[in-house]
Amino acid sequence: MFINSKKNYIIFDDLPNDILNNCYKYIYYPQSTDLLNEIKINVKSRIMKKIFNYDSNNLIDIHYLFLIKWYHYFAYSLLSELDNEQKSTSIYVLSFATINQQSTEWCLLINEIIKELPMEYVLEVFESI
Repeated sequence: MFINSKKNYIIFDDLPNDILNNCYKYIYYPQSTDLLNEIKINVKSRIMKKIFNYDSNNLIDIHYLFLIKWYHYFAYSLLSELDNEQKSTSIYVLSFATINQQSTEWCLLINEIIKELPMEYVLEVFESI
């Protein structure tokens, strides 16, 4: 990067485009981790908005899929307890009086799992729904 004192311009400005493009690909601008986290939170909230539209029967299955991923990521050694947890959670949620309350509770439980899971697991489950 040489500067010519007579014309006050940078030599890079006169390079052909193909060479400039080749140089540009080595320039790295670090991204803010706050921005990345904000994007992840935004995506997860959009997923939750879509999940909220499912009926109670589908929410049971969706919860089970997310719970499987949660166990694989956080508690692989306790994977044998997965079915028992799903059954006890189902009993708890089905104890609510109305289907609307049940659906809301399923969504809250799914949201708690989604908050903890890494983005790739959340997207994997969401794409399979």
